[in-house]
Amino acid sequence: MSIPGVVWRMFLLACNVLSALAAGQVLNKFLIPRPGWGWRLLRYFTMMVAISNVIYIGDPVNIWYALLPVFAALFFSYRGSPTERLTLSMVFYALATTLSAVMDAFPRQLDSWGAFPNVCRLAAWGLILLAVRRLLPREQYPLSTRMARLVGILALLPLAGILAAVSLSPYYVESPLLAYVLLPFLLLSALSLLYTAAVLADQERLEQEASLLSMSRAYYQQLEEQQEQVRRLRHDMANHFTVLDGLLEADRAGEASAYLHSLQRSPGLLKGRQFCENRVANTVLCAKAAVLAAEEVDFTADAALPEDLPLPGPELGALLGNLLDNALEACRKLPPDSRWVRLTVRADRGLLALRCVNAAAAAPEEREGRLLSTKAEPGHGFGTETVRDIVRRRGGTVEFAPSQGQFSCMLCLPLH
Repeated sequence: MSIPGVVWRMFLLACNVLSALAAGQVLNKFLIPRPGWGWRLLRYFTMMVAISNVIYIGDPVNIWYALLPVFAALFFSYRGSPTERLTLSMVFYALATTLSAVMDAFPRQLDSWGAFPNVCRLAAWGLILLAVRRLLPREQYPLSTRMARLVGILALLPLAGILAAVSLSPYYVESPLLAYVLLPFLLLSALSLLYTAAVLADQERLEQEASLLSMSRAYYQQLEEQQEQVRRLRHDMANHFTVLDGLLEADRAGEASAYLHSLQRSPGLLKGRQFCENRVANTVLCAKAAVLAAEEVDFTADAALPEDLPLPGPELGALLGNLLDNALEACRKLPPDSRWVRLTVRADRGLLALRCVNAAAAAPEEREGRLLSTKAEPGHGFGTETVRDIVRRRGGTVEFAPSQGQFSCMLCLPLH
């Protein structure tokens, strides 16, 4: 092979490599890559296979042979719930194969150098990456399992559409209807699904932040009430001293002592609860402690979390809030003197370890690996599912275990 020929082939290979890198950056917006060079090489090799795959209308060999290997490689090289990884694999494969089909449908006689598909793929993925970075400024847009199911159902349309268009058409038919109408429609459908996934992920993030904001308001309301009690105590302090002085002058030391003890138990003199240094965790624990106390639940928490924790505040708040909400739900089925919750959470040596144990009358019902809520209101029952999603996305482990008269959750989350 001549030197110009080698250079030309290197140029075409470079186009595919850059396209694969751009596609990987797009997918990384929705899934967390597994660390390690082995997983990284597998991801980018998979991107290369999916993007450089030649897709001719009427020739179904390539599109079907690459489907399972690409799905398997993406499924195992990323983190997240199985539904989330499967859904994003469907969207990515539909987008990559439809884009290749559009490029490879270009008339061969007008592409004597064989460069048009490669260059156009690079341009297309570059534009997609640019649009994603402009429209989706956050680092990641993770989907919960229930939202991933919805997107997965919608993703069946472009995926089934491109598979049918390639497999059921006569071999290499240069059909304007397919090339210029159906394929662009499927391509736009796949792109719209990426944006839809980002919007749904943003909606869930806003819900988590709204929940955290609600707990923050309750926490600061408690602080304001404590400050008001301190101001009242200071205002009445002269009167209290007058009463004590009168009791002592009347040689009524016992009554003076009782009066002094009652003052010491005044809310204005009690120190506000401080569970840990982390602001988000402390806010959630203080807010939930007030709710548990109002429900006559004996709650103790041993929290050792630093101020700076490499875990997004909404996710940390969702973990603690959902677990304590589930514990409260279980305690409500017991008499007040049998209600208790014990929480231990620590961050040490790059790991967050959490254990939450609560009294329970009976083990919750489990269906398809999911613990069901016993609340009567619709829309409940997603607490443990939310916890599982966050833990899986962060590459951790979680175990829910019922036992005699109690229910426990143990999770371990890498912090990096």
